[in-house]
Amino acid sequence: LLNRRAVEEHLQYELRRLERFPAPLSVMLIDLDGFKQVNDRYGHLAGDAVLRGVAAELRNHLRDSDITGRWGGDEFLVLLPGTDEPTAKKVLDRLQQRVAELVGPGGETPRFSAGVATAYGPTSADALIAKADAQLYTEKKTVRHA
Repeated sequence: LLNRRAVEEHLQYELRRLERFPAPLSVMLIDLDGFKQVNDRYGHLAGDAVLRGVAAELRNHLRDSDITGRWGGDEFLVLLPGTDEPTAKKVLDRLQQRVAELVGPGGETPRFSAGVATAYGPTSADALIAKADAQLYTEKKTVRHA
């Protein structure tokens, strides 16, 4: 699993490639739901185990050409080169189903919210991440009120 700096470098590379060879580039910003409570209730070792389990599911169910990295404390960034937004959302649904099959501390099921953004032409990393982050924020608000 890549660290934030490495995934940022890959994102910059993919955006430069997009300028020369137009093809969609989707990004998925993933945030684990209730992760702070896992750490508070079961301890940081349990939280680390949840992070490792989710990271393994991401690696196991994405293509070799996809890039996954840790973005922040409980966030991951996934780069999906050559993937349009409808397909990226299908990938996201599949990943959420796979992660929901995991058993976390206390028998709880890890869950995550995510935002997807797609570039079909030249854009900046900041703009693409901001779009994914805005979708993630909307998703988190919707899930909390559901």
